[in-house]
Amino acid sequence: MIVVGKSWKGRVRSRNEDVYWSRPELKLCGVADGMGGYDAGHIAARMTADAVTEGLIATGFENLNRQSIEAVVKKANVTVHARGRELADVRVMGATMVLLQLVEETAYVCHVGDSRAYRLRDGELTQLTRDHSVVNKQLESGEITEEEANKLGRDTRVTQAMGPSQVVSPTVAEFDVAASDLFMLCSDGLTGFVENQTLASVMNEFRTNINVLLTKLIDAASEHGSTDNITVVLAEQTE
Repeated sequence: MIVVGKSWKGRVRSRNEDVYWSRPELKLCGVADGMGGYDAGHIAARMTADAVTEGLIATGFENLNRQSIEAVVKKANVTVHARGRELADVRVMGATMVLLQLVEETAYVCHVGDSRAYRLRDGELTQLTRDHSVVNKQLESGEITEEEANKLGRDTRVTQAMGPSQVVSPTVAEFDVAASDLFMLCSDGLTGFVENQTLASVMNEFRTNINVLLTKLIDAASEHGSTDNITVVLAEQTE
Protein backbone atom coordinates (compact mmCIF):
# COMPACT_ATOMS: atom_id res chain seq x y z
CA MET A 1 0.00 0.00 0.00
CA ILE A 2 1.33 3.40 -1.01
CA VAL A 3 -0.09 6.39 0.87
CA VAL A 4 0.55 10.11 0.49
CA GLY A 5 -1.17 12.85 2.44
CA LYS A 6 -1.19 16.56 3.03
CA SER A 7 -2.99 18.85 5.46
CA TRP A 8 -3.08 22.63 5.10
CA LYS A 9 -4.75 25.19 7.35
CA GLY A 10 -5.95 27.09 4.29
CA ARG A 11 -6.00 30.80 3.59
CA VAL A 12 -8.59 31.79 6.18
CA ARG A 13 -8.26 29.72 9.35
CA SER A 14 -5.58 30.64 11.89
CA ARG A 15 -5.03 27.04 12.96
CA ASN A 16 -5.29 23.58 11.46
CA GLU A 17 -7.68 21.25 13.28
CA ASP A 18 -7.47 18.51 10.64
CA VAL A 19 -5.36 15.40 11.14
CA TYR A 20 -4.47 12.60 8.76
CA TRP A 21 -2.75 9.35 9.58
CA SER A 22 -1.03 6.71 7.51
CA ARG A 23 0.10 3.22 8.49
CA PRO A 24 0.96 1.53 5.18
CA GLU A 25 2.32 -1.54 6.97
CA LEU A 26 -1.19 -2.00 8.41
CA LYS A 27 -2.85 -1.01 5.11
CA LEU A 28 -4.61 1.74 7.04
CA CYS A 29 -5.06 5.47 6.58
CA GLY A 30 -7.55 8.08 7.66
CA VAL A 31 -8.60 11.70 8.02
CA ALA A 32 -10.16 13.43 11.03
CA ASP A 33 -11.57 16.96 10.89
CA GLY A 34 -11.66 18.58 14.31
CA MET A 35 -14.29 20.99 15.53
CA GLY A 36 -14.75 22.96 18.71
CA GLY A 37 -12.37 25.87 18.36
CA TYR A 38 -9.23 26.75 20.29
CA ASP A 39 -7.16 23.55 20.46
CA ALA A 40 -10.15 21.30 21.19
CA GLY A 41 -10.79 20.36 17.58
CA HIS A 42 -7.21 19.30 17.01
CA ILE A 43 -7.25 17.31 20.25
CA ALA A 44 -10.41 15.47 19.18
CA ALA A 45 -9.00 14.76 15.73
CA ARG A 46 -5.68 13.51 17.08
CA MET A 47 -7.38 11.37 19.73
CA THR A 48 -9.69 9.89 17.10
CA ALA A 49 -6.76 8.93 14.89
CA ASP A 50 -4.80 7.39 17.76
CA ALA A 51 -7.71 5.57 19.41
CA VAL A 52 -8.96 4.09 16.14
CA THR A 53 -5.48 2.93 15.10
CA GLU A 54 -4.79 1.37 18.50
CA GLY A 55 -8.17 -0.34 18.45
CA LEU A 56 -7.64 -1.85 15.01
CA ILE A 57 -4.20 -3.12 16.00
CA ALA A 58 -5.61 -4.67 19.17
CA THR A 59 -8.41 -6.33 17.20
CA GLY A 60 -5.91 -8.09 14.95
CA PHE A 61 -5.65 -7.95 11.18
CA GLU A 62 -7.19 -11.41 10.79
CA ASN A 63 -10.29 -10.33 12.75
CA LEU A 64 -11.08 -7.15 10.85
CA ASN A 65 -14.54 -6.94 9.29
CA ARG A 66 -17.43 -4.51 9.23
CA GLN A 67 -18.60 -5.42 12.70
CA SER A 68 -15.20 -5.28 14.39
CA ILE A 69 -14.29 -1.97 12.72
CA GLU A 70 -17.60 -0.47 13.83
CA ALA A 71 -16.92 -1.62 17.39
CA VAL A 72 -13.45 -0.05 17.34
CA VAL A 73 -14.80 3.31 16.19
CA LYS A 74 -17.58 3.28 18.78
CA LYS A 75 -15.05 2.60 21.53
CA ALA A 76 -12.77 5.35 20.22
CA ASN A 77 -15.72 7.74 20.37
CA VAL A 78 -16.21 7.00 24.06
CA THR A 79 -12.56 7.91 24.65
CA VAL A 80 -12.89 11.23 22.80
CA HIS A 81 -16.17 12.03 24.55
CA ALA A 82 -14.66 11.38 27.98
CA ARG A 83 -11.74 13.70 27.24
CA GLY A 84 -14.12 16.43 26.14
CA ARG A 85 -15.97 16.24 29.44
CA GLU A 86 -12.68 16.68 31.29
CA LEU A 87 -11.97 19.98 29.55
CA ALA A 88 -14.13 22.44 31.47
CA ASP A 89 -13.41 25.38 29.15
CA VAL A 90 -14.58 23.51 26.04
CA ARG A 91 -18.26 23.68 25.08
CA VAL A 92 -18.13 21.11 22.29
CA MET A 93 -15.19 18.94 21.29
CA GLY A 94 -15.46 16.61 18.37
CA ALA A 95 -14.21 15.49 14.98
CA THR A 96 -15.60 13.96 11.84
CA MET A 97 -13.58 11.07 10.45
CA VAL A 98 -13.11 8.65 7.60
CA LEU A 99 -10.77 5.67 7.39
CA LEU A 100 -9.68 3.14 4.80
CA GLN A 101 -8.59 -0.34 5.86
CA LEU A 102 -7.48 -2.81 3.21
CA VAL A 103 -7.77 -6.51 4.00
CA GLU A 104 -6.58 -8.67 1.10
CA GLU A 105 -8.93 -7.83 -1.81
CA THR A 106 -11.43 -5.91 0.30
CA ALA A 107 -11.49 -2.22 1.18
CA TYR A 108 -13.33 -1.29 4.36
CA VAL A 109 -14.40 2.34 4.56
CA CYS A 110 -15.75 3.74 7.81
CA HIS A 111 -16.93 7.29 8.40
CA VAL A 112 -18.63 9.52 10.93
CA GLY A 113 -19.80 12.94 9.77
CA ASP A 114 -18.89 14.53 6.45
CA SER A 115 -15.29 13.49 5.89
CA ARG A 116 -15.42 11.52 2.65
CA ALA A 117 -13.91 8.61 0.75
CA TYR A 118 -13.72 8.25 -3.03
CA ARG A 119 -12.42 5.62 -5.44
CA LEU A 120 -11.03 6.32 -8.89
CA ARG A 121 -11.27 3.24 -11.10
CA ASP A 122 -10.69 3.19 -14.85
CA GLY A 123 -11.33 6.91 -15.09
CA GLU A 124 -14.56 6.87 -13.09
CA LEU A 125 -14.73 8.59 -9.70
CA THR A 126 -17.16 7.09 -7.18
CA GLN A 127 -18.08 8.65 -3.85
CA LEU A 128 -17.98 5.79 -1.33
CA THR A 129 -19.47 7.63 1.65
CA ARG A 130 -22.69 9.53 2.24
CA ASP A 131 -22.39 12.51 4.57
CA HIS A 132 -24.05 12.27 7.97
CA SER A 133 -25.71 15.64 7.43
CA VAL A 134 -29.03 17.33 8.07
CA VAL A 135 -29.97 17.43 4.40
CA ASN A 136 -29.18 13.74 3.85
CA LYS A 137 -31.18 12.80 6.93
CA GLN A 138 -34.14 14.74 5.53
CA LEU A 139 -33.74 12.97 2.20
CA GLU A 140 -33.56 9.53 3.78
CA SER A 141 -36.68 10.15 5.88
CA GLY A 142 -38.60 11.41 2.85
CA GLU A 143 -39.04 14.84 4.43
CA ILE A 144 -37.67 16.47 1.29
CA THR A 145 -36.96 15.35 -2.27
CA GLU A 146 -33.68 15.55 -4.19
CA GLU A 147 -35.13 18.46 -6.15
CA GLU A 148 -36.07 20.29 -2.96
CA ALA A 149 -32.65 19.64 -1.48
CA ASN A 150 -31.00 21.16 -4.53
CA LYS A 151 -33.24 24.22 -4.30
CA LEU A 152 -32.55 24.65 -0.60
CA GLY A 153 -28.83 24.37 -1.12
CA ARG A 154 -26.40 22.53 1.09
CA ASP A 155 -27.05 22.23 4.80
CA THR A 156 -23.54 21.45 5.93
CA ARG A 157 -24.42 20.75 9.56
CA VAL A 158 -23.38 17.23 10.52
CA THR A 159 -25.73 14.98 12.46
CA GLN A 160 -22.96 13.14 14.25
CA ALA A 161 -19.25 13.31 14.99
CA MET A 162 -16.68 11.68 17.23
CA GLY A 163 -16.88 13.11 20.74
CA PRO A 164 -19.96 15.32 21.27
CA SER A 165 -22.14 12.36 22.27
CA GLN A 166 -21.21 9.19 24.13
CA VAL A 167 -22.98 7.17 21.43
CA VAL A 168 -22.11 7.28 17.75
CA SER A 169 -23.31 5.27 14.75
CA PRO A 170 -20.47 4.92 12.25
CA THR A 171 -21.18 3.71 8.74
CA VAL A 172 -18.92 0.87 7.61
CA ALA A 173 -18.99 -0.33 4.01
CA GLU A 174 -16.88 -2.79 2.07
CA PHE A 175 -15.75 -2.67 -1.54
CA ASP A 176 -13.70 -4.87 -3.82
CA VAL A 177 -10.21 -3.70 -4.73
CA ALA A 178 -8.81 -3.71 -8.26
CA ALA A 179 -5.18 -3.19 -9.19
CA SER A 180 -5.87 0.18 -10.80
CA ASP A 181 -7.83 1.63 -7.88
CA LEU A 182 -6.87 4.94 -6.30
CA PHE A 183 -8.61 5.86 -3.05
CA MET A 184 -8.98 9.39 -1.77
CA LEU A 185 -9.92 10.41 1.78
CA CYS A 186 -10.55 14.07 2.53
CA SER A 187 -12.03 16.65 4.85
CA ASP A 188 -14.86 18.95 3.79
CA GLY A 189 -12.34 21.72 3.23
CA LEU A 190 -12.02 20.08 -0.19
CA THR A 191 -15.46 18.65 -0.95
CA GLY A 192 -17.36 21.57 0.53
CA PHE A 193 -15.98 23.77 -2.22
CA VAL A 194 -15.04 21.51 -5.16
CA GLU A 195 -17.73 19.53 -6.97
CA ASN A 196 -17.26 15.82 -7.69
CA GLN A 197 -17.10 16.46 -11.43
CA THR A 198 -14.12 18.77 -10.95
CA LEU A 199 -12.47 16.31 -8.58
CA ALA A 200 -12.80 13.59 -11.21
CA SER A 201 -11.24 15.82 -13.85
CA VAL A 202 -8.25 16.71 -11.66
CA MET A 203 -7.72 13.12 -10.52
CA ASN A 204 -7.79 11.73 -14.03
CA GLU A 205 -5.45 14.39 -15.37
CA PHE A 206 -2.77 13.78 -12.75
CA ARG A 207 -3.43 10.11 -11.91
CA THR A 208 0.03 8.97 -13.05
CA ASN A 209 1.79 10.91 -10.27
CA ILE A 210 -0.03 10.84 -6.94
CA ASN A 211 2.36 13.30 -5.32
CA VAL A 212 1.58 15.90 -7.98
CA LEU A 213 -2.11 14.98 -7.77
CA LEU A 214 -2.10 15.58 -4.02
CA THR A 215 -0.84 19.13 -4.53
CA LYS A 216 -3.29 19.77 -7.36
CA LEU A 217 -6.25 18.75 -5.19
CA ILE A 218 -5.19 21.10 -2.39
CA ASP A 219 -4.71 23.84 -4.97
CA ALA A 220 -8.17 23.18 -6.42
CA ALA A 221 -9.78 23.70 -3.01
CA SER A 222 -7.91 26.95 -2.53
CA GLU A 223 -8.77 28.19 -6.02
CA HIS A 224 -12.45 27.42 -5.44
CA GLY A 225 -12.48 29.62 -2.35
CA SER A 226 -12.16 27.09 0.47
CA THR A 227 -12.44 28.81 3.85
CA ASP A 228 -11.62 25.69 5.85
CA ASN A 229 -8.64 23.49 6.63
CA ILE A 230 -7.94 21.17 3.69
CA THR A 231 -6.73 17.60 4.10
CA VAL A 232 -6.31 14.94 1.43
CA VAL A 233 -4.96 11.39 1.58
CA LEU A 234 -4.38 9.25 -1.52
CA ALA A 235 -3.85 5.49 -1.27
CA GLU A 236 -3.31 2.69 -3.74
CA GLN A 237 -2.73 -1.04 -3.41
CA THR A 238 0.75 -2.24 -4.35
CA GLU A 239 0.15 -5.98 -4.51
